[in-house]
Amino acid sequence: MAVIGGLLLVIGGELIAGRVGDIVLVLRTSWLSAAATILTFLATTQLALQYAIFLGAGLSILLHAVAESRRGRLAQLIPDGDGPWHTGSLNPRRKSPAGAPPFCTMPAAASSPR
Repeated sequence: MAVIGGLLLVIGGELIAGRVGDIVLVLRTSWLSAAATILTFLATTQLALQYAIFLGAGLSILLHAVAESRRGRLAQLIPDGDGPWHTGSLNPRRKSPAGAPPFCTMPAAASSPR
């Protein structure tokens, strides 16, 4: 068993040594990614391996969701009279019609009751 443990240590060390450049890149580019990397590494040393993998995957999904939410933008959808919608410039100061979701504005002709 000691031989297998030694092999695991050597192989693990070689894997980490081969990825030093990638690890440094993650540590320099984003503190959130660096925190996730360090937390996943520490979890692999303290938790059962499957739980550490679940934690790392969950953190990765969470970081991806945060990054994607920062790239989003709000768009105003304005209905044409005959059915299709087109996008317009967003003016958050303009009031929405009663019952409409926030930032959903309609032209004066479309917002009047029929």
